[in-house]
Amino acid sequence: MTDKLPGVQWIPSTLDSGMSFIERNCASCGRDRSAHEGVNYDECEDHELCPIIGASFIGEAIQWRRLDDGEVICTEYGKPAVNKNQEQLIWLTLS
Repeated sequence: MTDKLPGVQWIPSTLDSGMSFIERNCASCGRDRSAHEGVNYDECEDHELCPIIGASFIGEAIQWRRLDDGEVICTEYGKPAVNKNQEQLIWLTLS
């Protein structure tokens, strides 16, 4: 999958740079209810949390990319998050 993504994976070098990215990007994206609406993480259902943010804490947010011009983006910004359980339910319903 990473060979089709632009740039290279960006892994924040400090907690501050990671949190700044989340505040700048994730808060306006809408994929994560906690970041977008300021709701406590513990009050969110699994399908309301963006798995990319969780993956970022262990260096596995491959969707966070540094482009050739130095800009850092999330390739999934603004796209609806789909929970794996929802995908399976849709597949079972359609089959």
